[in-house]
Amino acid sequence: MRNPAGFGGVRKLTGKRRKPYQAIVTTGYDMVDGKAKQVQKSIGTFATRKEAMAALAEYSNNPDLFDGKTMTFSDLYNQWKKTLVARSENTKRQKQSFFNTSEILHNKPIKTITNEELQILVSSKESNATQGNYISFFRDMWRYAMAQGWATRNPAEYLLKTAQRKETIINPFSYEEYLMMPKEYDLFFYTGLRADEMLRLRKEHIRTEDNIIVVPGTKTDNSFRYVPISPKIAPIIEEKADRIWTLH
Repeated sequence: MRNPAGFGGVRKLTGKRRKPYQAIVTTGYDMVDGKAKQVQKSIGTFATRKEAMAALAEYSNNPDLFDGKTMTFSDLYNQWKKTLVARSENTKRQKQSFFNTSEILHNKPIKTITNEELQILVSSKESNATQGNYISFFRDMWRYAMAQGWATRNPAEYLLKTAQRKETIINPFSYEEYLMMPKEYDLFFYTGLRADEMLRLRKEHIRTEDNIIVVPGTKTDNSFRYVPISPKIAPIIEEKADRIWTLH
């Protein structure tokens, strides 16, 4: 069945493509050699003919929706989210959340949205992980818009994560608690040895001539590493007879 006049049409592009069906509409006519020639534009490419026809129907109802000059951030999101149909419900909820919290952009034409505006939104998030998720969200939306011919640039391409990493400070003992411990515990504090490594350590593993501990490995007889002897623990080691780790 033929499409109504002015509705547009669908053509299949040559070659192997992920989206081989192109929806075409006529926007006017040019006179060429005294004859009227159609001026056509693409409103997007699609995986199936059915999807392309659905896009033509949408265009027929609201042509401005497919015009990058007037397409708003909300319009773009509503079109782009259709590509998430095969994604998990959790992913869809996450993307919806990103959209909801970008309310300041909702009614802005996508061609007027700048990198700076997107960066302000990204930088308002506290963690690097969350900022990275927003950056991916914006980039994916604009890449889709460019693929459909609704945008010629991607203002999200150079967004940056700006959150400061928070270092976790681990201090299991207070200084008062440290002073109450036997001095032998300095063997752990100044070498970083594991408990099983300290239990295997013998006087023969100490090289006093160059102040080095030769720590035997656990996997093979030939695996070992070197640990320098701090002046703080040198007297403790000198007091030991055979086994390095003893409390008596």
